[in-house]
Amino acid sequence: MHRSDIFSPYSFESTITICISQICGYKKLIDDITTLRKSPYLCENNEHEEKLQKLWNLLEPDEPLEARVTKQWTTIGFQGSDPKTDFRGMGLLGLENLVYFSKESTDLARSVLLQSRNPAHEYSFAIVGINITAMIVDLLLKNHLKNHFYNSIMGEPTIEDFHNIYICIFNDFHKHWLKDKPGIMNFNIYKEKYRRILLEKLRRKDCVLTLGQAS
Repeated sequence: MHRSDIFSPYSFESTITICISQICGYKKLIDDITTLRKSPYLCENNEHEEKLQKLWNLLEPDEPLEARVTKQWTTIGFQGSDPKTDFRGMGLLGLENLVYFSKESTDLARSVLLQSRNPAHEYSFAIVGINITAMIVDLLLKNHLKNHFYNSIMGEPTIEDFHNIYICIFNDFHKHWLKDKPGIMNFNIYKEKYRRILLEKLRRKDCVLTLGQAS
């Protein structure tokens, strides 16, 4: 691009339009994410139940559920027999993130789940996933995701973009966990350590998180 092109009225107007779209889009994304986070999981809602069943089918396609309430849920990292209790903090957003990850990056999600069961570095896949959701929501609300979105999206970021950064961060956290093996009893301490590492990346002016980023 020539210097004259950079400072042409058209280029300037386009740049301003993109910037305004990014800023307004970021604010709208906060509103959309907040709405999902505040929407509770309801057993009487067939759509919610179908999404939960879809999560199971994606992660355990060869193992049918014996019942709606069953200890089988613990095999994909929920705390007890009924996953609905684990969604209280993040609402439908926690489920949406897990389903999106399992649908759009199925092989990766299954691989992460399988490795999370290894006694040498085990953790609860679904519970950690919901914790990752909470972490990213906090980063979004505190404007720490702006550099990533502004550098990677020429327009308004969407909920799908939020889901995609969720996959990147979950996978990155997983790689750090496997490398350091902190132990499940130290999860909260390690989560904060990882958050500080992530913040260093997000504060870079040229930050763009990708699935294949270096740990």
